[in-house]
Amino acid sequence: MQSSGNQASQKTFVIFDLETTGLKPEEGHEILEIGAEKLENRKVVATFHALVKPERPIPEESIKIHGITEDMVQKEGRALADVVREFLQFINGSVLVGHNVSFDLGFLSAACKKIGAGEPRNQSLDTCEISRKLLIIPSYSLERVAQHFGITNPQAHRAQSDVEVTRKVFLQLLDRALAAKNSTT
Repeated sequence: MQSSGNQASQKTFVIFDLETTGLKPEEGHEILEIGAEKLENRKVVATFHALVKPERPIPEESIKIHGITEDMVQKEGRALADVVREFLQFINGSVLVGHNVSFDLGFLSAACKKIGAGEPRNQSLDTCEISRKLLIIPSYSLERVAQHFGITNPQAHRAQSDVEVTRKVFLQLLDRALAAKNSTT
């Protein structure tokens, strides 16, 4: 991503994270929050954040994890269709980056089907998967990978905070991968 002419410097990345009512969209669990940052040349050039009003009550066990309450989504939440369509425009043409990105992409795909929107065809990168290839640590959770790099997360399991941590982890991993590539050439 440095100005060394490598391909990564030419890409626009969107680091994103979702908070949900559960773990399985196929069982009716829903998106509650989407957070994202758009990166160009290692700099955040735009952000996206939205709460979504779910169709069903938020389970207590979910509230305990992320702290998103019924009151919050009723006051600040918007319709799923509006949020997802806006998010699809935000990510257009970008490489999507997330920690365990397949989880978030599964929910995004389910939401697109639900509202009749085309599913995103963006390339994606998983910082968890990249961490497994580049690091030797006891756990590859976002919290543990971040700790490895000395990154703290003051509000874990909220989309925007997790996005900021994932961005910092992603840039550290990119630097490490580029350093490894340069040392072999």
